[in-house]
Amino acid sequence: MLALAAATFIWTLGFYLEANSYTLEGQLFFNNIGYVGSMSVSVAWLVFSLNYTSDYSWMTGRKLILLCVVPLTSLILVWTNEWHHLMWYDAHLATTGSFTVTVKTYGIFFWIALAYNYTLIVTGVFILIRRLFVGIPLYTRQGISLVVAISLPLIWNIIFVFDLLPLPRKDLTPVTFAISGLIIIIGVMRLQLFRAIPFVRELIVQQVSSGVLAFNNDGRLLEANQAALRIFGESKGIIGKPLEQLLSLSPVLKNLRSNVEGGTVQLPLATSGEERLYEMETTPMRDRHDRQLGWLVILRDITEVKRMQEQLVAQDRLASIGEFTAGIAHELNNPLSNIIGFSELLRKREVSSDIKADLDIVSKEAERAARIADNLLIFSRNEQGDKLPIDVNKILRKTLELRAYEQKTNNVQTIFRLSNDLPEVIGDAIQLQQVFLNIIVNAEFFMIEAHGKGTLTIVTEQADEHVKIIFKDDGPGIPQENISRLFNPFFTTKEVGKGTGLGLSICYGIVTGHGGRIWADSKPGEGATFIVELPINK
Repeated sequence: MLALAAATFIWTLGFYLEANSYTLEGQLFFNNIGYVGSMSVSVAWLVFSLNYTSDYSWMTGRKLILLCVVPLTSLILVWTNEWHHLMWYDAHLATTGSFTVTVKTYGIFFWIALAYNYTLIVTGVFILIRRLFVGIPLYTRQGISLVVAISLPLIWNIIFVFDLLPLPRKDLTPVTFAISGLIIIIGVMRLQLFRAIPFVRELIVQQVSSGVLAFNNDGRLLEANQAALRIFGESKGIIGKPLEQLLSLSPVLKNLRSNVEGGTVQLPLATSGEERLYEMETTPMRDRHDRQLGWLVILRDITEVKRMQEQLVAQDRLASIGEFTAGIAHELNNPLSNIIGFSELLRKREVSSDIKADLDIVSKEAERAARIADNLLIFSRNEQGDKLPIDVNKILRKTLELRAYEQKTNNVQTIFRLSNDLPEVIGDAIQLQQVFLNIIVNAEFFMIEAHGKGTLTIVTEQADEHVKIIFKDDGPGIPQENISRLFNPFFTTKEVGKGTGLGLSICYGIVTGHGGRIWADSKPGEGATFIVELPINK
């Protein structure tokens, strides 16, 4: 605004001095001074419009320099006009009404500069109309005030340059700018022109972490903050378009149509290739007469909150089941030990081969039942070993050594992508090795079942205050309906006798006991990814 006022002042000063000069040389000199202001007004107006409507991010230093190329070239040509006459020629004094004026025939570059200035001014007006006339009364009145203020000088300049009315040939454009200044002063006093300008919206809307979208009654997008644009992977170019033309926003359109009175729903959206869960709150926008102007949509990312809630529910469920299974396991262990012991004694006696074969089956099945009971006890056990600083990379390598032979014989390859500067975590090395081993064994099983071989990629990295361990296989993947049940006790997709459904439940209990998180991500046919997050040692 200061730049615009300064440019107008220089233009008006040149006009005043020119009007009080009665020689051709004097009028041309002061006219040239006025050009310094007139060639700056259009650029200052466009920059003001962008700043006023909070679109200043578009105006970089390089773009501002490019905008000034034509005005600067024009000023150089104005002050050197007598050598080339590109701005005007045949300049002479004449009397028009009560004024002594310099009459000129304009040169080719004058018309180029004029068209350029008109383009910048009209662009600034368009920006104001597009960004302020959105149904908010205060913004609308501000927009009208500014558009009227800039239109008066523009209209008069067009009348003067093209001689559209039989008036004295005196350029009164600077005078009309003075009138525009009065209109803006009225706006300052009555419309809070520079207090309640859209930069408040920038602070409130653009800087919040939630996505904010505003639509009019016709479903046209009026506003979208940076967070919303990031969610949908769009740019500011979508603002002003009908919602039906924006395929990325189709989930929002569907919910708008089904919740015309507003409300809150949970909406899964794919953001940067990752599916995240958002809470979509829709509120009708109304004016002071309670007329609906459109809808305000707020999108809050509740993915982490949802995961935390699911973890708390799962932990509570695990604790309850743990108490129950501990009692069962203890009750089973004694009779199973007796069955195994007595079957061994019977096998040492002189019995027929068919009876001995039956005893072998009894012993093996009893041993399998005993292992299940041991797993139940591990699952229900609350006590943990000493927690010490641990190098996760080292534990992963030791764990893989335990599987080296099985992987070699089953044509399974493991690729390590371990961070060299990974911070230590605090934990029980034996328990964490149990977690890693369980995930690796599961990945091997499903890859071999699917295509008789496989590639397992293990990645470690630091993510904020956590160490992240990622296990990605190229197996058959996990059906979406099973993802949420993976860590439930006794849930398994393996055949009877090949899995108890307790492995991942035990992993879940160990990881959460270390203050971390474990979850899975998969699409059928694209393999499975298990992620373990553990807090770093501070």
